[in-house]
Amino acid sequence: MKKLVIWIGMLALALSVSAALPVMEDGGYAEDDALLTWRTSSRWQASLLYGYLNRDVTMDDVTLQLRADIVEASVGVSPWPWLLLYGQVGGSQARLNPVMRDDSGAGAGGLLGAQLNLWQIYPAREATAWRLLLQVVGEVSYRTASDDVAGDLEWTTGTVMLPFFYHLTLARSELNARAADFHSLAIYAGPEVSWMDGNWTHGGIKRSFREEDSVGAVVGAELWLIEHLSFGVRAEWLGERTSGQMNVRYRF
Repeated sequence: MKKLVIWIGMLALALSVSAALPVMEDGGYAEDDALLTWRTSSRWQASLLYGYLNRDVTMDDVTLQLRADIVEASVGVSPWPWLLLYGQVGGSQARLNPVMRDDSGAGAGGLLGAQLNLWQIYPAREATAWRLLLQVVGEVSYRTASDDVAGDLEWTTGTVMLPFFYHLTLARSELNARAADFHSLAIYAGPEVSWMDGNWTHGGIKRSFREEDSVGAVVGAELWLIEHLSFGVRAEWLGERTSGQMNVRYRF
């Protein structure tokens, strides 16, 4: 009789604990908190990017226009869910208008960046499909362009952005029941602060230039076709000039 009472008590305790566990959308088990967790999915991602740089710069007290076409590949990793570290490497072709008559030849360059999820409004998954996110993004880049006729260009850019993200998930418990569906959409906007220093070397003479406008704004959007594949666009306004970027990203 005592054994029967004990077994009934243990069963009741197990049922009460299971009733208190959160219900997951996909019918899986609730995730326990742990200091270290091995996950089957990787936190790595890879991207291909095309960027158009358009900035006003000052050289010898004269305002010039720096324009560049940039193609780079990017690899990123999230050591924690709230932090993304990434690097880019590729080539660029640039022109300093109007002192350079033609676009210079291609040069190498790259970028290092970090994206921090600072603050989030995210109700329970089973209750809503949206979230509002405030990020801090910091980037430092170095790029070059070289040509025997047009001269050599090199410039370093540092950027800090504070975008607000609105992310709407349209595929909840099943991934794309129809091929025409897409997974989610994110739009963002926020202030941007950027600084630039560079040099133009032509005919053995090196001349320095710097940005004319360092405060502006950034807006963009990301369309996730599936959970791991997205296409993005971004525009940046600094002064009267607009720069842009397009990318395709795959998250492993």
